[in-house]
Amino acid sequence: ASSAALVTDERGITTIVTDDFFLYWAKADGSVKRVSLDGGPPTTLVSGRQLPGALAVDETHIYWASSNGEIGRAPKGGGDPETIIQAGDGSGLALDANNIYFTTSAGTVQRRSKQGGELTALAMDQKVSSDFAVGGASLIWANESAGSINEVLTDNGVTKELVKAQDNPHRTAISDSNIY
Repeated sequence: ASSAALVTDERGITTIVTDDFFLYWAKADGSVKRVSLDGGPPTTLVSGRQLPGALAVDETHIYWASSNGEIGRAPKGGGDPETIIQAGDGSGLALDANNIYFTTSAGTVQRRSKQGGELTALAMDQKVSSDFAVGGASLIWANESAGSINEVLTDNGVTKELVKAQDNPHRTAISDSNIY
């Protein structure tokens, strides 16, 4: 198998995500960029943000969580970015078909419709320093302060601790049958 670089000379990358067509990345300089998975020149979608540290992508938008607590989005094809939530510093970030999930600086896991509206608190006193894992009707995260892996059922808000007594867990992933 051979490999080829999609992009070179991009320093200060804080996080990456992909969809079926593009690779997206955020940089310490406050920009969010993309490049076609087939190659070509990179495109800057967003600039001037404060250290975007988490990214998520859906069919139409790229979303980011910045170190100043901004949850923002911009059209994947280019266009004006918008701040959709001011959550507080250190937000985790995830999407499902209808909702945005994030944490506040107070450690509350929140949900809000992508269309706007009220915030719904799903869990309190959580230290989520990285992205959530979303699978089916579950939102899963590592709670660093408790050393646990937690889950909330997104349809009814029932929260439970799945794994206890972990040494400073940071990241989670989910497949059809397992949590990692």
